[in-house]
Amino acid sequence: MTETPLPSAPWRPCFANPLLNLAAYLGLLVGTAVYVVKADAHFVYPAVFVLASVWYGASCVWLTLDGRDGIDAHVASDAIITCGIASLILHVAVAGTRVDLELAHNGGFSAQIVRQVARVFAEGLVCAAAAPVIAMVLRFVEARASTSAASGAPPDMAQSLGDLSQRAAGMARSMGALASAIDASAEGYQGAASRVSISLEALATSVQAHSTTIVGQLAELEARLRALNDSMARSSDDFARIGTRMDEFSGKLRAGSVLLDGLRELIGSVDRFIRPDGDGKARARDP
Repeated sequence: MTETPLPSAPWRPCFANPLLNLAAYLGLLVGTAVYVVKADAHFVYPAVFVLASVWYGASCVWLTLDGRDGIDAHVASDAIITCGIASLILHVAVAGTRVDLELAHNGGFSAQIVRQVARVFAEGLVCAAAAPVIAMVLRFVEARASTSAASGAPPDMAQSLGDLSQRAAGMARSMGALASAIDASAEGYQGAASRVSISLEALATSVQAHSTTIVGQLAELEARLRALNDSMARSSDDFARIGTRMDEFSGKLRAGSVLLDGLRELIGSVDRFIRPDGDGKARARDP
């Protein structure tokens, strides 16, 4: 069902119903895609996509400015971006189909099929890149138009005063709630401070009660440390005496070693001077 345009709205090159504009936009894209696949036309679909997207975006802006409901720049830009992504996926599918057919027929890639696949993929990229640019321009134009319309409308003093009074009443209620919260917080802080003061007094009493015991324990610990120090000093003296005795013992061991060396030399000298002869009798040699 179509809607008649508003009396004050000028003539626009689009339908008055936003759904009819969307149906015309999608139908034009689908028909062009079918024609391109059958006729193998080069770069026809990207050109039609750009022109159709610009027309659809402009029609949405025109209807918004004319006071039509159910359409705005955000919805139109989302639709254009979605169609751009769908166009890219469609071109990728066509390129994959052509590669599959080439492999099935010839068992390999030729230069012609590589060029065709690259061209199809490039057309899909053009559509996917043009869609967000058109959507951005559409939102910018719609925002500028909305700002101009809002600034040109004369303000309503009664409505402004009513809004101001409502805001003042809301601010008064907020201030009252804030004051009540501050009073409740002050009472809570005062109770917490009193409880903290009582706890500190109890802690001070407990520390004072245990201070005598702690002093006695510290004195006992000091006495034990002194006894341990004296014991370590005596142990060091004993270790020194043991070291002295060990030195004396090592000196005696060295003297015994010298004595044993002298005995070995004496035995060797006797053995050189006294040798048994061939008949078993001992004879003396001249030195």
